[in-house]
Amino acid sequence: MSRPTRRAARIATALVAIGMLLAPARALADGVEPEPVDWPTVEAPSSGGQPVEPQPVEWPAPEKP
Repeated sequence: MSRPTRRAARIATALVAIGMLLAPARALADGVEPEPVDWPTVEAPSSGGQPVEPQPVEWPAPEKP
């Protein structure tokens, strides 16, 4: 095999190997899209002039796929 043919084969093999390594990463990246969530609502503070202490908010439980 001549030197230019070996070099071309090495380059082609390297490109195929890089493509094979990047394909799963790209597939995973496409599947990790953030999904919109419904945020809990918080009652408006009373207008009595008194400062309102922060109240705990009941967050929705995370959904497992």
